[in-house]
Formats: sequence, C-alpha cells, structure tokens
Amino acid sequence: MKSLSTRVYEYVVENTGIVVEITPFFAAYESFVLDMDTSVSEHARLFGGGILYLGLGTAFTKGREWSENLFGVHERSEGVQMAHDIAYNTVFTAAVSPLTYIVAGETDISTIIFGTLGGAVLGMLNGAPVGYAIDVAKDLMDVKECTRGSYPSALGNASSFQKKMLAVGLLLGSLATTEAIYKLHDHFSLEQTIVSQ
Repeated sequence: MKSLSTRVYEYVVENTGIVVEITPFFAAYESFVLDMDTSVSEHARLFGGGILYLGLGTAFTKGREWSENLFGVHERSEGVQMAHDIAYNTVFTAAVSPLTYIVAGETDISTIIFGTLGGAVLGMLNGAPVGYAIDVAKDLMDVKECTRGSYPSALGNASSFQKKMLAVGLLLGSLATTEAIYKLHDHFSLEQTIVSQ
C-alpha cells in the first residue's frame, strides 16, 4: 500500500497535469470565442482549478484509468488511446456539466442544456491533449512511466532531474501562454473600444 505522502504527491501531479493543459485552452476559448472579460475568465480558471484539486480532477483521472482498463486501451495503438481520451473526456464533461451549472446557480434549463452540449464539444476537442498531458505529467514527475508510442524515447530516458525541470518549464509555459492570451484579448478589446468611439 502506498504511503499517504506518495498518494498526495500523485494527486498533486495528476491534477497539476490537467490544470497546466486546460488553463490556456479554456482561457483562449473564453477570451476569443465567448469574448469573456479577462477578470471573469481569470476567476473561472481559478475556480476550475480549485474544483479539480478538490476532487473533480481525481474523479476524472480515476474514471479514465478505469475506462482504459475496461477497454484494454494500453495494449492498443496510439490512435486508439487518443480516440479513447476524446470519447472519455466528451462523456465525462457532458456528465459533469449540468451539475456544475446547477451548483453555480444556473436555473434556466435551456442554458444548462446548451452549456452542457458546448462543454461536451470542448471536451471532445480537448480530450486527446488532456489525456496526453496527464500521462506526460506522471512520467515527468516519476509517478508512472509514459508508454505511449509517440512519447519521445529521449524524454523517457532523461534523468529524473531533467524531467522535473521540464515539468517546471511546462508549468511556467502554461502560465505565460495564459497571460499572453489575456494580454492579447485585452489589447484587441481596448482597440475595439477606441475604434468604436
């Protein structure tokens, strides 16, 4: 049986892997597709990260592992793994979205339905990247070796220190990308305001 400190470490690694991948993705969606105010998107990303760390990320990861085992995904090709991640993320997002909207205070059934459908589409688009991000995060932080065929062997053979430095770089890169998305959105929003006056 794993020690408590090992389980906590794995929990943080898995959830951070998800947050690192989805934060810029949803920041771009909220900023450029929904034209959401930057401060609202920032709060949504903080809230989203928070609920992942409070258990939703673990529910996602454990459900994904269960589904992978059920369908024997690890014994199959990279394409099958990607298809699995797309399908799993779509179904998970569609299942969780209605409850998320209700807890957030939404009462209009059509908003809940359309929000859930939109979330499922986003889940489909982001399924393969988030699944890959979880597997890479686990490998980089010495939780579980990444056995995906597309995972570079040079990275798989890197030292633990090198992998952890890359993980830190990916975290910082995610933060920098998210900040750049917000700056770009604010720049164009300011330009549009000036032009319209």
